[in-house]
Amino acid sequence: MDPEFTPITGVVIANPYTNEPKTVTGDVDTSYRSTLGETIGLTYLISPESRFTFGLLAYLPVISLGILDSGDTYLPEYFLYRASTQITQVHLGAGIGLGNGFSLGLGMKVGFGVTTVGNLFLKTNTNQPSTLRFSASIKPKVAPFFGMLFAPEGKNSTFTAGLVVRAPLNYNSDITLNADSQLLGQGSLPFSINATSSALYDPLAVELSLSTGTPRGNRAYVELDYQAWSQFQPPFVDILSATGNCTSTPCATPIGASQNLPFTYIDTFTPRVGYEFGGESFTLRLGYGFKPSILKELSTDAGNYIDPPKHMIRAGVGFHFKHLMSYNVPCDLDLNGAYDALVAQHITKSSGDESGGSGTKIGSPGYDTGGKIIGGGASLTVAF
Repeated sequence: MDPEFTPITGVVIANPYTNEPKTVTGDVDTSYRSTLGETIGLTYLISPESRFTFGLLAYLPVISLGILDSGDTYLPEYFLYRASTQITQVHLGAGIGLGNGFSLGLGMKVGFGVTTVGNLFLKTNTNQPSTLRFSASIKPKVAPFFGMLFAPEGKNSTFTAGLVVRAPLNYNSDITLNADSQLLGQGSLPFSINATSSALYDPLAVELSLSTGTPRGNRAYVELDYQAWSQFQPPFVDILSATGNCTSTPCATPIGASQNLPFTYIDTFTPRVGYEFGGESFTLRLGYGFKPSILKELSTDAGNYIDPPKHMIRAGVGFHFKHLMSYNVPCDLDLNGAYDALVAQHITKSSGDESGGSGTKIGSPGYDTGGKIIGGGASLTVAF
């Protein structure tokens, strides 16, 4: 998938509230990484009598195993697209048939959390070295999921219904920085910062889907997804505490902690519909979905998180083969294309700076958002 967002130019990108002595106007970088990766999946039927099945699914980015990027706190930011597709993801699951057309599935998504500690000492004397040491630990985290499938048995039964519930998972990153610097005199300026960030957040999700087929092999799908984005953990680095102490003279050195941005996140419902035109040697697929924004309001005050609603259009074709080259095993080759159209929005920043003063906010006077995401893929499924 390759994102192309609407350019944001000629807006305030820095002001005295953030890190500049004066207000600076310029352009915002809206060139985000493309998503290029591969998914490897395995389903193994352990017991045909009970239909006990084991499954494994892993998504592996090709360019890197994972990218952590909190994005900019105050600049306009498509915060759900910066790094969420650049992280390795693994799912494990098992299913069993319960009889009368019912099946049960249980599994877990495997994620991780990162804890980093850094110790920095800076010296102003060029004849003496500055030093930096950091240590990081990556610990696994899991989120369970549950699924039910109802598919009545019998050659004339074409109706199916499915329900999936997934627990939330937060790929958190906790940071501790202990720093000290030798001043021109004999004193020093030690300080300590504790911060946290969410590299990727998967919300609690409930998915309900229905499908029905025709004697010719065609099948229609309807799905409604509920996602609890109101509990969203944002990716920006939240400085929980910052302390400093000047030792050259008895003075306290205040260090400002980060300020929570005034965003309100809401739960969403995403409808999806799809249709398959079946054939003996090929299947044609079409699909559409609409994803609403998780932001309750546009970012007109402090901060510039961007998440426009989007129309999701999908198309694909599948080819069915009885043999894989010279091997007597059936296989499917599926090709797909995707187009996401982000709804255009105009954001006008309110007057004053982020502290309520007489200045101007980052992103002023305003900007347009939107764009498109184009992509596609190919998959090979082999039965053995």
